[in-house]
Amino acid sequence: MLTSTTAYHHDLGDNLVLKSLANPDDVERLAAFNGIIHGPDVVDMTRALILRHPAARPDYWLYIEDQSTGQIVASLGLIPWEWRYEDVTIKSGEMGIVGTLESYRNRGLIRALDARFKELLREGQFDLSHIQGIPYFYRQFGYEYAIPLEASWQLELQNIPAAPSESPYQFRLATVDDIPVLMRLYDEEVRGLDISTIRDADIWRCIFGHVADSALASEIWMLLDADSQLIGYWRIAQHGFGGGLIVSESSRLSHAGPSRFWHISKLSPWNAKNLISASTCPTTMMCCRWHAAGAHMTPAHMHGKFIWWMSRVCYTSSRPFWNAASPPASSPDSARR
Repeated sequence: MLTSTTAYHHDLGDNLVLKSLANPDDVERLAAFNGIIHGPDVVDMTRALILRHPAARPDYWLYIEDQSTGQIVASLGLIPWEWRYEDVTIKSGEMGIVGTLESYRNRGLIRALDARFKELLREGQFDLSHIQGIPYFYRQFGYEYAIPLEASWQLELQNIPAAPSESPYQFRLATVDDIPVLMRLYDEEVRGLDISTIRDADIWRCIFGHVADSALASEIWMLLDADSQLIGYWRIAQHGFGGGLIVSESSRLSHAGPSRFWHISKLSPWNAKNLISASTCPTTMMCCRWHAAGAHMTPAHMHGKFIWWMSRVCYTSSRPFWNAASPPASSPDSARR
């Protein structure tokens, strides 16, 4: 959120200055820069994370400016999250939306940004930092591969069973009024996971706030029973790794619920796909149905390489959480962002 703060300013020499956001104009400049580097769908995502993420701060968004031109030439952001590792709460700072103009690369600008990023992690008493990014590149900054990113079950549409002529179930798009139910359903789903993200009502409102053109845009669909009671949900991401209709998460569904789930593909505006790709736990009843219908597990990949969450431990925390819980089970689907 764009709260009042003292903007950071550090001279790097050669007319380059490392800064943090100071005003709304800086937000627009940074969003436009990220659009140049990463694509137009990242413009609205940048704005949303800065202005709507409940734990965001202006000094968490860093950029380097060439004062001879007034142009932003490199940037990154610290996106705060709370994770639950078994029964331990972890404060993790995601390094997000990292980029440098091509003509300014190989000059150590990301290293300079990372130095300030580490200071922010220490000042904020973060336990961990995590990132999804260029394979192997971030090891030089202390990151190691930790959790497979967005492994998914893939099911060809031709294998989806035909819908029954009559069904007691109904679908509708979720609204912010559904947040209390979504919080309950989400908490029930992640309770059995080794690692999960803690979501309060403000985080859910942030999820609803992403506009259609944003890289984080999604649809949340509610499942209602014969009595019009809300019994489940699933979330369809507009963007993600791989092809297909991307179901980025779902609640626990009843034995009857999963059979209705297949037909959401016919309701979504992004249904011009030949398969459904679902990131969800392999032990759920839904995935048992998927497997029976011929679905297979596929790790996330980009340019022929598997994609993982990378993490590094921040040794400035006052509590050594890594000794507070036993190691998690080695499951490719034991975590959810």
